[in-house]
Amino acid sequence: MLCRVADFGELVTEAMTAPFSGWDFSWMDRRSRSEPLRWDYSARVAALAGGSRTMLDMGTGGGEALSRLPARANRTIATEGWPPNVPVAGRRLLPLGTP
Repeated sequence: MLCRVADFGELVTEAMTAPFSGWDFSWMDRRSRSEPLRWDYSARVAALAGGSRTMLDMGTGGGEALSRLPARANRTIATEGWPPNVPVAGRRLLPLGTP
């Protein structure tokens, strides 16, 4: 049985209409696969964050990863370039003291 491959326009339409908030890409689970890295980015950041004086999270999405850190630097700033994610990140990060 052959599987039909979507054309570029169909993929773009699917992406533009998919439910999306923050860094939740779960709608792509059936279309993607990945290999685990040999190192853990979140663990590395968590190990360094508490002892840092400042942190900058560029492209924070909805602030999911930053909000889950067990400790953050006293001066932690998050940026996000996609306007719909800004209020999502704000609701999550402002109560934690992260502008």
